[in-house]
Amino acid sequence: MHALVVDDALLNLKLLCRLLEKKGWTTEQAMNGREAVDRVRVQLQTQHTMQVIFMDLNMPVMNGLEAVQLIRRDGYTGCIVGLTGDASRESTDAFTAAGASCVLVKPVDMRQLDRLLQSLQ
Repeated sequence: MHALVVDDALLNLKLLCRLLEKKGWTTEQAMNGREAVDRVRVQLQTQHTMQVIFMDLNMPVMNGLEAVQLIRRDGYTGCIVGLTGDASRESTDAFTAAGASCVLVKPVDMRQLDRLLQSLQ
């Protein structure tokens, strides 16, 4: 199983990648929404798409909402998990309206992450 983790905070990026890798997943990283869109486009062209994308909300260059919309428009049908430190209904609703499959609030609850990963396998 393969995941793309997108976050401009290097510590958050590395932590989530390490957690996923300990659970047997392979990961790749992007530091902003633009990088994520570019990586997904390459994956879609080569037919080697990732099973899940973890997308931070607030990032430079392109935020998570814009990136999710473009990724969905390009035809990615896999799971996109919105990540945000803002637990407000507005933030979570904005992510799902953009095309996210679900939203996890940071810091990510390990039980929620485990349930999500199990549902993808």
